[in-house]
Amino acid sequence: MTFKPRRPQTDARCCIGLVACASVLIAGCNFFKDGAFNWKSRDNTAGENPFKVAESQPASDTPGIRTCTVRFSVLRVEVPGGGLQRIDKIWSMVDTNVIPRDVAATMRDNGFRIGVGHDSARAPIRAAIDTLPDVRSRDDQVLPGVNKTVEVFITDAQRDMELMWFSPGGGLSGLSFNAARPVLRFGWAIEPPRLSDVIVRVEPEIREPPGRVRYQRLDDMWQLRPEYQGRVFKELAFSVVIPEGGFLMLGPTDDLAGSPKLGRPFFVEPSGTGQRESLYVISPIVRWGPAPAISADSVAPPASAPAPD
Repeated sequence: MTFKPRRPQTDARCCIGLVACASVLIAGCNFFKDGAFNWKSRDNTAGENPFKVAESQPASDTPGIRTCTVRFSVLRVEVPGGGLQRIDKIWSMVDTNVIPRDVAATMRDNGFRIGVGHDSARAPIRAAIDTLPDVRSRDDQVLPGVNKTVEVFITDAQRDMELMWFSPGGGLSGLSFNAARPVLRFGWAIEPPRLSDVIVRVEPEIREPPGRVRYQRLDDMWQLRPEYQGRVFKELAFSVVIPEGGFLMLGPTDDLAGSPKLGRPFFVEPSGTGQRESLYVISPIVRWGPAPAISADSVAPPASAPAPD
């Protein structure tokens, strides 16, 4: 399984990581970002502790304009099929009541499990994972520009998918996708007065290759663009507040491995004659600093101007 970046106008693959905002604000970065990004990753299978991330820096009390930078370290932990059920206790180490009950119920129906943890939970979660055999992990980073979203492509493999989709309210329908890949879309915001907490918004998506090129209206202009193929499941979008030093944990429900639920391609991958399951630990890091000094270039006087005394 490989993790590669997604950049505009290429077929490169993205994986997980680092988000940065370079907005100069007094109150913080209070809007979501979307679009392309740069990428780099680190393989943590050699024994390094991937759960250690840089600590957040709270905003100082110094008045004036400051620069806010937010980045995400997103860790993917992959274990043999059934392994996550053996360490189910890790979900008691995080708060699983962080989204509205109806949204949480729909997410569970579709195979998604969600929790938010504090920094103190990292060590016991790591210890539980270390009891499993053949654990693989990868810590990937991406750097978007202004007004950009992080798109996490779960796998390089394009697969035909026949999935069950439980809509809010309990309705059940079947969905078919051709040569598709699962994607997790991340947006983020910071709202005063808690300038060290990060609001993270997540949307699952199943994306197929682009369709034919046709004219599409964008704002007040018509442009030739490839037709989007796939579906963004806005009904499953959720937002959580991650405290300073904390993290968002995403994983599969216990019944997902044997079910064609929507969440299956996000967390379960075929491997030889068996399966492997994935858990995601998403850690935002906030940095506040002084705004860069703005200096005006000196301007020479016009040739006709009198020389200064």
